Amino acid sequence: MKCDTAVVIANWNGKEYLKDCFDSLLGQTQKNFKIIFVDNGSDDGSVDFVQENYSETDIISLEKNTGFAKGYNIGIKKALED
Repeated sequence: MKCDTAVVIANWNGKEYLKDCFDSLLGQTQKNFKIIFVDNGSDDGSVDFVQENYSETDIISLEKNTGFAKGYNIGIKKALED
């Protein structure tokens, strides 16, 4: 299914906030969207948490923290490719 919207989440060691973030997104009435999760080299288990609990998410796992803007730019590039 072609989606209308992509939500890009840039993350660095924010595992404690991810459940609320994802549950809020998935609980809304608009369902025609995809989530792109860009992890900036976290070491807190963020990527594993998203893989285990939100498997429909596109995950981009970066080796190091590239910063806020570059993380989002990578996610936006992925969204536009799709």
